[in-house]
Amino acid sequence: MIEKCPKCQSPKYFSSGGYRGSVICQGCGHKEPTLKKAETLSLREVECIDLVKLGYSNKRIGHELGISEQTVKNYITTIFRKTDTLDRAHLVYTLLKGGVIE
Repeated sequence: MIEKCPKCQSPKYFSSGGYRGSVICQGCGHKEPTLKKAETLSLREVECIDLVKLGYSNKRIGHELGISEQTVKNYITTIFRKTDTLDRAHLVYTLLKGGVIE
């Protein structure tokens, strides 16, 4: 699927690379952070985020998803790195603001 620029609807909308990069429209120059592109997060990472958003602990997330608490910690650490966030509150705020989660 070709993504179109939200500003000018041009199909010339390319990533400048990396999750900290930007998506830049070659038509009008419109630029957005790649954080809006949810495909940078795996399905399991999104499942963890949904439970973090509800205030669940790592232990409870592990129980809900059928994985170990250490595996949850690994996912959360990876999510923080991918989203350039420092803690759970900052993560949820950033993803809500960016439209990645509801």
